[in-house]
Amino acid sequence: MENNTPKTPLISVVVASYNHKRFIEQTIESICSQSYERIQLIVIDDGSTDGSVKYITELKTKYQHLIEEFIFISQVNVGLAKTINAGIFKYVAGDYMTFVASDDYLLGDSLKARYESLIKNSSDVVFSECSRVDEANSHLGNVEFSKERFVTLVDLTVRSNFLPAPSAFYRTSALKNIGGFDESLWFEDLDMWFRLLKTDHKLFLLQKKLVCYRDVVGSMSKQVEKIYNCSFQIMDKHSEIKGMKYRRAWVFLSYYKAGGYKLKANHFKALLSAVKLMTPWFLYARYRSSGR
Repeated sequence: MENNTPKTPLISVVVASYNHKRFIEQTIESICSQSYERIQLIVIDDGSTDGSVKYITELKTKYQHLIEEFIFISQVNVGLAKTINAGIFKYVAGDYMTFVASDDYLLGDSLKARYESLIKNSSDVVFSECSRVDEANSHLGNVEFSKERFVTLVDLTVRSNFLPAPSAFYRTSALKNIGGFDESLWFEDLDMWFRLLKTDHKLFLLQKKLVCYRDVVGSMSKQVEKIYNCSFQIMDKHSEIKGMKYRRAWVFLSYYKAGGYKLKANHFKALLSAVKLMTPWFLYARYRSSGR
């Protein structure tokens, strides 16, 4: 007799690895120990020089029996966006997918909870809350949402980038439909949120801590000048979005606070940016938009 029970969908997890030998086993173990039944793990090492390749090969032997498929690719260094695009278009077999940095890890039933939320809310991307740790796994704080809701374009123009990229869980078709990540950008996540929302994809906030993000000294999050310049590159790319001028003011003030005040020429610009953020439209829009 034929079994007509729908097959559990495959979830693909892409790990872009680069010189994180000391963290990578915790990352892989957290994925392979998830309660979800069907997992495809794709680890792509992007030219590590710390012995990661040999170590990940050993970890594959150790953990591959726990999941449906474990793919490991080692390549010359091409950068994060090209690496994750290779994952999306060459190796991902699942209808749903997520990315895990090689120094981050999943908590609890992370894959199952985000998948169920995505289906329940008919969304294309689900973001969960996150915990933050340092290099020694000491707790640094949490990324939390004030309520569960859908994200709007206005949210991203009146607030900082409050969507935690490490927690994003996608319909694979959504990423493929818009061509993956922009490889010309130094960081790619904010541009992706804009592009998804502009093409009527639904992004949902889930109030559960399901991912642990590691704050590593010298990581991308510490490189203020590059983040500032790339942020303006992204805002120029999406300048037609209503309220983008307020985001520009917000980003400049954040940069000014982090170190831009050292240049005298920025003092007056910071004052003008602060005045701009006191306009009624911005204050009302920010009041209406509850982020983290």
